[in-house]
Amino acid sequence: MNAEPAANSEAEDKTVDVAPHEGENSAEDIHENEISTEVGDRRHPRAWFYGLTAGLGVLVGGASDMPSLGLLMVMMGLCLIMAPPRFRLRALPAGSLLALAVVPALGFLPAGWFGTFPEWRTLLIHEWSVKLPSTYTPEILTTLEGWLIMLCGIGWLWSALGQNLSDDGRRLLLRILAFSSLLIAALSLLDFWRVITLSWWARNDGNAPSLGLGPFANHNHASSFYAMSSVLCAAAAFDAFKRGSWLWLLYTAGVFLQLAAILSNTSRAGLGLFFLGMTFWLATVAMKRGFFRKATVSLALILAITSIVIVAGGQLGNRLTSRPLSEAVGSDLRWWLAEETLLGTVKAPWMGHGLGSFERVFPLVSKAPYPDARPLHPESDILWLLFEGGLLALVPCLIFIYWFLRSTGPWFSHRKKKSHESRSVRRIRKACAIAAMLALIHATIEVPLHGFAYFAVFALVLAQSIRPRYLAGLINPLQAWLFRLAGVLILLFGSYWLALSQGADVFGMDTAAYELHDRALDESNKGRKAEAMTLINRAIQITPLEFRWYYLRAQLHLAMGHDLQLALQDFSRARNIEPRFATICMNEGQFWLHYDPNLALIAWREGMRRYPAEFANALPRYQDIVIAAQAYPEIMPAVWKLADRTSLQLIFLSSNVVRGELWNQCLTEFLASHPVLSGVSPAQARYFLNLWQIKGDQAHLVKFLKNNEVLQSFAWRFLAKDLAQSGKFEEAYRLAARHLPSPARSASLSGADIPRLERAHILNPVDPLPGVELYYAQRTSGDMKAARRTLEKVMSLPNAPDFLKRELASLSAETGDMRAAWDAIFKVMEATPPDMSIVDEKPLEVKDLDKNHFPQAPPPRTEMAQ
Repeated sequence: MNAEPAANSEAEDKTVDVAPHEGENSAEDIHENEISTEVGDRRHPRAWFYGLTAGLGVLVGGASDMPSLGLLMVMMGLCLIMAPPRFRLRALPAGSLLALAVVPALGFLPAGWFGTFPEWRTLLIHEWSVKLPSTYTPEILTTLEGWLIMLCGIGWLWSALGQNLSDDGRRLLLRILAFSSLLIAALSLLDFWRVITLSWWARNDGNAPSLGLGPFANHNHASSFYAMSSVLCAAAAFDAFKRGSWLWLLYTAGVFLQLAAILSNTSRAGLGLFFLGMTFWLATVAMKRGFFRKATVSLALILAITSIVIVAGGQLGNRLTSRPLSEAVGSDLRWWLAEETLLGTVKAPWMGHGLGSFERVFPLVSKAPYPDARPLHPESDILWLLFEGGLLALVPCLIFIYWFLRSTGPWFSHRKKKSHESRSVRRIRKACAIAAMLALIHATIEVPLHGFAYFAVFALVLAQSIRPRYLAGLINPLQAWLFRLAGVLILLFGSYWLALSQGADVFGMDTAAYELHDRALDESNKGRKAEAMTLINRAIQITPLEFRWYYLRAQLHLAMGHDLQLALQDFSRARNIEPRFATICMNEGQFWLHYDPNLALIAWREGMRRYPAEFANALPRYQDIVIAAQAYPEIMPAVWKLADRTSLQLIFLSSNVVRGELWNQCLTEFLASHPVLSGVSPAQARYFLNLWQIKGDQAHLVKFLKNNEVLQSFAWRFLAKDLAQSGKFEEAYRLAARHLPSPARSASLSGADIPRLERAHILNPVDPLPGVELYYAQRTSGDMKAARRTLEKVMSLPNAPDFLKRELASLSAETGDMRAAWDAIFKVMEATPPDMSIVDEKPLEVKDLDKNHFPQAPPPRTEMAQ
């Protein structure tokens, strides 16, 4: 990928440009620059090792599953073994990385050293016999796995920072990363267009490929990677052009490919990061005189215009126009997550709750209900680290970021001072710094840096943005061998992941528990219940705070014919470990119906308790309960007791099996709670009275309505029919006419030339309009008989307007024929459907977040021990 530089470009690169810094030591800088130049030729293999490792880590699956994670770690370990860092870090970055590496280990200390157990932990241990360790972290093996992965990432970042590649080495690494991202974007688009199939890449939803475009499971992370890579491609294209290489065409095409991938991926965050990164890059590189700089600015404008045109007609355009960006960023669920995460952090501000604990501890420390969503993480890398590691983990990260920002500048300084760097290398450094900043910006509103492959690229790019003079001297041989030893450990850890992905029965940490759970399901479906029970018990020992393990074990107890109390205890443990998510309670209740319907009520009662009054989704959940319970009439009275609000009670009363004595009993209780339907909305009152007409005692309803005139407007149809049956046609007509909408007349009741209208009607007998006008004229003149004949004749036409039926009723009432008036308006009333809605509110929806973040609890049939 290297090319010989053009003479004029080389001359320009050697011109002196200024990069001042207060307090710099010129003699030390010159010494380090000489060291870098002397060993530069021998460090090109290092650029290949590190660049290919980061690029292949994304290409093989983005470390989204165990095989790709294990393979990436193996490659990282080999990099550290063959190419350990050559330079030491100064005290500030080294201290922050060491602190970040050590702080998570504090979670393995006894919890008693830091005060008393939290209330939720004490309750689970003493009331539900959940075997939690005595350490500060509630799950040792989960925190151990997270800590080891973090150590691997810190080791990779430290080693990348200590490489201090030569100018040619940095240029080569930039081209490797740019070409890798170009290839990944091209493969992503081909996979998205179904030209090829990359089955090893993660997908959120197989039915919606746009949600899984690229190697990452989260489409926002993929777009963030493309935005970061677009800056690298632009920098590589600029550098290649300056050096007279034709590769600038390839890397320019790469910028277009990154943008096309972002647009196809329908990510608003990715599009914003792309324009932000390109704007910064242009501001620091291209805003000077010169043809190529002007061409670059023009190209950027063309890209902006092209993207707007493409976005206007694509899926991303629909997302941008259907929902404002401010609403998307500030969605209720996103802000709720952030607020609850901060409140949960307050309960453990310094050390957090332990690495890997968010998914299981968050429901236990959160008090605000959100029963239809189960967050796996907050929508921010910062909040995630703060919750799990506390301030002791977050502060070193902030210190390191401060050092990074300080070590990449200056950006726009015009002070003159001798520099030991060529312009081309400064351009490369600044491009890498911009790319790293994009990742940091995205980390405030998303969690890309928790993706191991994404972090590997980010760390390598960040390392290339650091100015050499911010590193210390060469490391000694002992330090180099210590890094090689760390590389061996990382390689072994990666081998562990590869073995685990192949089903090897190795030492189990957090991820191994999920493998055991899946194997238990498989064994259960094959009829080997005892083997399944053994496997799920091992999973519980590894991660005792995972509610799904207890859920499956309870099902196995029932399938194996064990005491029902054993199953009830495990179901209860699952509900108390996950005290906010209502879906597991609903699923448990439906599962109990196969064994003891009365025990289903325990789970359903808890599930409905988790829905506050403001959550309208309680209505469809309760409706599911009523439908499931209809086959068991003996529990229907108890199901009625679960309805703790009016809308739920109306759902129950509308059930087909609720009739006779049960209906009357529920009716009595409903009226006792709402004597005159107080506290009931108009839509609910109308629905209730309609149900009473269909299922209840109609004489009782008539008496109730006569005693409560204010409610008669909700049941006027019923009252009108009752009046007509009693022979009170005039009262029935007046009542119906008062509540039915007025007819939309096509002409006004005014005098007109009746002979002319009669001739027009005779000459055009199939057109109802002349007949309608004649009818109005005759009625206005007082000739009611002629008006009635005309009206009946027009109504017999096939295309007669519907409002004429209402005119017939009005005409009959005006002539005193109240029976005919009632018969006519009755037809109008029957043709107008009543309003049968129960509530005016719409169900609450979870929006603008990946489904993978909020999975539903496993449905009973998928986890049932068959």
